[in-house]
Amino acid sequence: MLSDTNKNSDQYESFDDITIETINGRSFPHKKLGNIKVPLDYTLKGYNLMKNLEIHDGDIYVCTFPRSGSHWLLYIITLITWGEEPTKDTLKECYFVAGATYNDEDVKQAKSPRLFWSHFPYQYSPFNQQNLDKLKCIYLARNPKETVVSLYSLWKTASNGERYNPGTWNEFLERFMEGKNMFGHWNDHVSGWWHHRHDSNVMFLWYEDLKKDFDNTVIRIAKFLGYSLTTMQLSVIKEKTSFNNMKATKDGKIVSFTSNEAYFRSGSNETWKDYFTQEQALKFDQLVPFPYDYKEK
Repeated sequence: MLSDTNKNSDQYESFDDITIETINGRSFPHKKLGNIKVPLDYTLKGYNLMKNLEIHDGDIYVCTFPRSGSHWLLYIITLITWGEEPTKDTLKECYFVAGATYNDEDVKQAKSPRLFWSHFPYQYSPFNQQNLDKLKCIYLARNPKETVVSLYSLWKTASNGERYNPGTWNEFLERFMEGKNMFGHWNDHVSGWWHHRHDSNVMFLWYEDLKKDFDNTVIRIAKFLGYSLTTMQLSVIKEKTSFNNMKATKDGKIVSFTSNEAYFRSGSNETWKDYFTQEQALKFDQLVPFPYDYKEK
């Protein structure tokens, strides 16, 4: 059973206030939820909607730290549960960002199974305790070195830096190691769900497992959600969720601030070696410790 979420809701009263932080002459607008920074499109109204929502049988909650494969996993789950690839229409019908603002009735009457997702750390879950225990929760974690490189690359290309200018690689890496990025420190984020990996309604996955052993990992996901897949269905899911296919997809655009081609960058497990110096890698390992049952590939 999940526990210890949202002990003090009073800390969220200023969630809708916008803070503009200046970093080396660059503006960094965001909102604050407790001790973490969140994007401007998250609202207290949307956050509270999830807390008061009636959970249906089969509802799914996907959570990740940013740039850890959330949309890849969402595509996979949609194909498992709906049997079809997401489009602009289906994205609106079943995908709900937990914390963004929606019409209450649209969420309540959405096609089943509803698929909720967010980047909130465990301790800031937008769902109340009773709801969390009813949801099928899947947390996807990724090698933090690859995560920070992917984050940096996204903000360098998205809208030509108009949404958020990340500065230089060295500046961005320092902020990441200090936990000053959106949604808090990577290790705090991952450890919150890691401690609940044995709960019956929680599945903890590594991005690298999907890359290395896609078929068996997808079969595990399907079984956890209560579905069985034929060999043909698995083959279709593998084809539809390949990075080349997702980058090229024009319909079902994932985010508004950049193209699918830019958003689905490479999915590599080795890119970090092109960015980190040896000194940076050693410092990173000290400030972003990795005490998990995971073998770096």
